[in-house]
Amino acid sequence: MPKSKTAAFLLGLVLTSFAVSSQSRQKPEINYLQFCQGCHRADGSGSRSNDVPDLRGSVGNFLYLKEGRDFLVQVAGVAQAPISDVELAELMNWTLYKFGASEMPDLFVPYDAEEVRKLRMNRPTNTSIIRNNLVQKLMKMNKDISTE
Repeated sequence: MPKSKTAAFLLGLVLTSFAVSSQSRQKPEINYLQFCQGCHRADGSGSRSNDVPDLRGSVGNFLYLKEGRDFLVQVAGVAQAPISDVELAELMNWTLYKFGASEMPDLFVPYDAEEVRKLRMNRPTNTSIIRNNLVQKLMKMNKDISTE
């Protein structure tokens, strides 16, 4: 194959694979339906009987603490979601705006793929203890947190 045809072929291959990967990426609201709704419900209300917190009106408060921000990604169901770091960052940002916009800090910096990648690699095993400690800290800051 002549050099120009080889270069054109390789460029076409790269562009095709980029287009396919872009098309296969799900919108965050679809990822929420697939990977979060089963526990947190479509409306974010969670399930008290299953120890799943209500996201509405409280999840944004976790962003007031660095360890709270980290925790939101490190929760097992989040960190282990079978989606890319880019998709998970988009999902986290969508979820926060959907269920926690009213209590988020004014200077909220959205999650990005690199932050999510690092947080997914360092998952704690004692998330219920960490959540309880974060809730106590946030309550001392007069932040309303769902304890359900």
